[in-house]
Amino acid sequence: MPPENETIEERPDLPALDTLISFDRFGNLDMDANITCPSIRDVLSEALIRAQLIGRSSGPWYLGRPWSVRLTRGPISFFLVKSGQCNIYVAEKKQHLELKRGDLFVLTQPSELVLSDGNVDITQARSVMEQVTVDELESGRAVHFGDPKGVTTNLLTGILICHYRDQVSLMPALPDYIHLSADVIEQSHTLKQIFELLEFESTQVEPGHVSLKASLLQMVLILAYRAFLQTVGIDAVEQLSSLADPEIGPLITLVHVHPGLPWSVENMAERVGMSRSAFAARFVDLVGETPMSYVTQCRMRRAAILMTNPHTNLKSLARQLGYSSEAAFSVAFKRWSGMSPGRYRTQRIKAGR
Repeated sequence: MPPENETIEERPDLPALDTLISFDRFGNLDMDANITCPSIRDVLSEALIRAQLIGRSSGPWYLGRPWSVRLTRGPISFFLVKSGQCNIYVAEKKQHLELKRGDLFVLTQPSELVLSDGNVDITQARSVMEQVTVDELESGRAVHFGDPKGVTTNLLTGILICHYRDQVSLMPALPDYIHLSADVIEQSHTLKQIFELLEFESTQVEPGHVSLKASLLQMVLILAYRAFLQTVGIDAVEQLSSLADPEIGPLITLVHVHPGLPWSVENMAERVGMSRSAFAARFVDLVGETPMSYVTQCRMRRAAILMTNPHTNLKSLARQLGYSSEAAFSVAFKRWSGMSPGRYRTQRIKAGR
């Protein structure tokens, strides 16, 4: 983690620190308008508008043992277990989850996922694109993995993409993924109805079915967030307070939109009109980590996304993220990921083949 007083050289191609972030009614960034303190639901809406999510595909997956599927740098997506069970490994968190019938998993931050029946070596899992074509995924028709004669699991899936390819975080105050049990889904009548409509529309080719499915996919994401907040109660609402806070919220938004600005604790404190010590204490209280640690997380996670493109120039990337040299960026990235940028990119690109 860089020192608290780390500063980066000023760059003329980036907006000034006193620029405020807002969005017009079409979801476009308005760099001149003042952002207001939103309610909890407004915070969710603003995050979705900022990401400009587009529902890409939805349909049933039928999986026969033995089966495993790897999604490299998985997009925002969800998996509802209709029958059987599904084990999910979230690579970024090094966490294993076991989903049973009726459970829902929603990935809200880019991360490599491995889905399996729990009885295979997940290190040998092949990429989803090695097993099916893009046309098959986007058709909405049933997709088969593993042994087609031994189907044990049926998933209803949905994939959403961000209009901005380097969009890193939908909602920084929310977890990287949401796991809702079958009991929670059963209590959410609206969410159940959306899933039923999605299943129905996946079999239709009526006029407007593509746009309708895209809207339904966004509704699943919003309703899953609501169910999550209701499930975990007041603590989760307090967690969102970092974005609803009238001073810290706009600052966090600005950090996510422009992580390459020359951030320091001093200029962030000045930006919100607080003393350095008061700002640092309030930030930690709301967000759970120091300001510069948070900035570094935003920079590194964006770097991890952009480096999956083999044509990304590391020197240009370092400058884009606010580092004065490729060497300084490499040191920070290795401290964050445990490996050099070059090695990280090679492994990710190889895993995605």
